[in-house]
Amino acid sequence: MTDYDAAKDKVSGKVKETAGKLTGDESTEAKGKAQQIAGDVKEKLGEAKDKVAEKFNDVVDKTKKKRTKSGDVAPIGQTRENADRWRSFGSTSTGVEE
Repeated sequence: MTDYDAAKDKVSGKVKETAGKLTGDESTEAKGKAQQIAGDVKEKLGEAKDKVAEKFNDVVDKTKKKRTKSGDVAPIGQTRENADRWRSFGSTSTGVEE
């Protein structure tokens, strides 16, 4: 909906600006320019929102991929194999494969 609102503001603003120029009404012209700027701002905010959502989803996806077979999450920066070692740390085993 934001894309539509941004485009609507840009077009409406351009129409107002042009009408202001044709009639010599500086106030209408200024309002048109302001509305166009509002449309540009809405567009940029929408783009930024999309980028943030994309990055967030990337982080969530990476976190899901780091889940181990038992459902535990590997500590940040750890591989699945290291997570298994991490989980067994402090257990009674020596950690040496037999």
